[in-house]
Amino acid sequence: MARANPEILQEIRTYLKKYAGRYILLVEGSVPLKDDGVYCMIGGRSSEQILKEAAKDAAAIVAWGSCASN
Repeated sequence: MARANPEILQEIRTYLKKYAGRYILLVEGSVPLKDDGVYCMIGGRSSEQILKEAAKDAAAIVAWGSCASN
């Protein structure tokens, strides 16, 4: 989605600020950390960087799946 429409990342940031402290962040799957996260980059940022930004003002974070529980 971000590759097809680069403006979507800015749109996500806008909503994160607008609803700070009032959203639930859902996380499924692993977050690649090896080699500074180059194995999952979106808009030039690693998934770890994006997750940290989204998690900062979340009211709650729910992680599920085998990666979350093992």
